[in-house]
Amino acid sequence: MTQVPREKIPVVSKCTVRIMAPEGYRKVFLRKDDSPMQVISDVASQAETQVSQLTGGTWSHQKFGNRKQLVGHLRLNDTTANKVVATSGKQGVFCTKISKDSDTAPKPKVFWITKLADEDQETYYRRCLTLGQTRKQHLILRPGGGADIGFVWQTQDQEIHKPKVYDFHGVPLGWDSSEIMSLVTDVGWSNPVVLSRKRKGQVSCWRIRSTPPMEKKDEGSWTYSVDDVVPWTLNVLLAPPKAAKAVSSWVQAPRRTFGQFSAEEFPVLDNAQKAKPGEKQDLGKGSQSKSKEKGKGEASERGRSRSPMRTQGKDVKQRMKIMKAKKTGRDLGKATVTKPLMTV
Repeated sequence: MTQVPREKIPVVSKCTVRIMAPEGYRKVFLRKDDSPMQVISDVASQAETQVSQLTGGTWSHQKFGNRKQLVGHLRLNDTTANKVVATSGKQGVFCTKISKDSDTAPKPKVFWITKLADEDQETYYRRCLTLGQTRKQHLILRPGGGADIGFVWQTQDQEIHKPKVYDFHGVPLGWDSSEIMSLVTDVGWSNPVVLSRKRKGQVSCWRIRSTPPMEKKDEGSWTYSVDDVVPWTLNVLLAPPKAAKAVSSWVQAPRRTFGQFSAEEFPVLDNAQKAKPGEKQDLGKGSQSKSKEKGKGEASERGRSRSPMRTQGKDVKQRMKIMKAKKTGRDLGKATVTKPLMTV
């Protein structure tokens, strides 16, 4: 037995790629209902790779409110994964890599394209697609409403300061909205709008949409020491995004294949219709199976059984009818016995 050393065993680096196909963006390119097979065929065509490399994985239907999408997770080698991710946004399909340490790994800075007034979903998508071609970047998708398509931040991009939602912790319970808005404005925040208030123990938390001070705009948190009659500390944090509740249902993934199939011929193939090796093909009820010959190699066809028990049974029934007819005086007509009767 020849032993293969460990250093000669090939190691293929793989990663997980998430594929999202929102119904609102996919319907621009489809004339029928979408499916995982159709999605991977379009992705393979754009990435110039084999469809067989995108088969398998797990797929599901997801629904966020009135928005629906197909979501798939595939294990791909790094070369194929990079090709697939580079096509994100084309044909209404969005692809992204998922790292093992996605929760702790630093995420790239992303900015989102806001939908213009009176702009429908198709016009918004095509505008983002054109912008991606100009920037030479692929599109990024997030579950959202008016701004769900974005791009990774580039050095030449200019930051536009927009109001965001923040949580102001530690405010005394006796304070009202006018007092908290006055304090927020005095410490450098602009255009505050109170959204909600929630009690937490002996203090309250105010959720406010506002723009932070320009000199501290990149900080993730702010702390202020308030010199009141009873001194207290105001802590400001960026409010967590509202998680959209998704309803998922399992979808059959394309069967894993390893053939050299192109994007055009893959949907035509149906392995379920092919007979498996060593399995007889069903030709219908009218077909007759031939048995292997026992002699010189010719196949013999077995006919219908003609045993004496079959013919004798019919003769006995005919004799009983004749005897019964004689007793009752019935006219036998043309009833005849064509074969010798058995003696009973």
